[in-house]
Amino acid sequence: LPIRYWRTKSGLEADFVLGREPELAIAVKGTGRVRPDDLKGIRAFTEEHHPRRSVVVSNDPAPRLAGEVEVLPWRVFLERLWGEELI
Repeated sequence: LPIRYWRTKSGLEADFVLGREPELAIAVKGTGRVRPDDLKGIRAFTEEHHPRRSVVVSNDPAPRLAGEVEVLPWRVFLERLWGEELI
């Protein structure tokens, strides 16, 4: 499964893009509560490339949806990754 990074000339980015189609786009944020500004990069990637899933991994206290983007606490992200629920 190819893994790459995506960034626009203006600095918007997705930290990990998995798969050729792509399957999954991931942004990692160190914040305790993801805000709309934190979603700009992953949303730009999602609008342009239409991945199957878009996820922001953070220190948020609980999983939630921010439009088409899933915001996951890092522990939940790892559980789902190891449980093969993300791809």
